[in-house]
Amino acid sequence: ETRSRSTLTQKTNQLQNTMADEAAALEEKARLEAEARRQKILDGAGNRMDLVTGIQSKDDDGAEKPKSSSSSRLAAMRRRRFKKGGAAKKEETASTTESTEA
Repeated sequence: ETRSRSTLTQKTNQLQNTMADEAAALEEKARLEAEARRQKILDGAGNRMDLVTGIQSKDDDGAEKPKSSSSSRLAAMRRRRFKKGGAAKKEETASTTESTEA
């Protein structure tokens, strides 16, 4: 009877250890998945910030994307429009356009 009781205790301990190991493995798997999800979100946010600021990023194959974002075009337009003496040039262009249309 003592022998069967000790065997039963050993099997119970083994089962508890196995369940604890499985729980630890599940926790580790969940932790790794959460970290991968977090990294994916951070990478996406970084890519969006690069796009907004006009920084050219590289594709997976290493080729650079052409810089054709609307924000960079608008920034170039503002530089041309608001540089010193730029307002006068814009008025001259508008007046010559009106005179050629008339």
